[in-house]
Amino acid sequence: MGFGSGGGFKPGAGDIKGNLTVTAEHPKLIFRASDANGDSMILFKSGDGTQIANFRCDATSNTLNHFVMSAGSGEDDLAISPTGNVGIGTTTFDGTAAGVLTIKNGTSPAALTADQIYIGSKDSAGTGTDTKATLEIWTEEAIDSTALADVATLSKRIPIWHNGVCYWLYLDPV
Repeated sequence: MGFGSGGGFKPGAGDIKGNLTVTAEHPKLIFRASDANGDSMILFKSGDGTQIANFRCDATSNTLNHFVMSAGSGEDDLAISPTGNVGIGTTTFDGTAAGVLTIKNGTSPAALTADQIYIGSKDSAGTGTDTKATLEIWTEEAIDSTALADVATLSKRIPIWHNGVCYWLYLDPV
């Protein structure tokens, strides 16, 4: 794609070499798919042509499914749905969800990083009847081993991962 004689982009007119500068009070760069199910993309490639990142607008019947940013050759590293959902590693959201964060099961860190925490999703360690996705947290702070005075009053629990160990997180109804 390159510039046509009228100053606009013209398919097949060649590549743009060097920098492209658009100057205006509110500049716009518009990508318009030629098909109702077309996905507009911006690809970032290294000098040897290897894809290193991309932005993609996934559409069906001229309607946005989600906007995706990916690193490397990945497809769905970070997705935003039209209803404000944010997906990490996923573009799948419950149809009634709006404005929520969804995290796909990932790979736990091998080590902690100073002054940071990790939050993720991981299958439970068979602590219940199933091994389903649950919250995983990695922190620099260790678990406090102080015993509770009366554990019998705690009636609800969920499995949660902390620094590679699955624990029961007890919930005390208010």
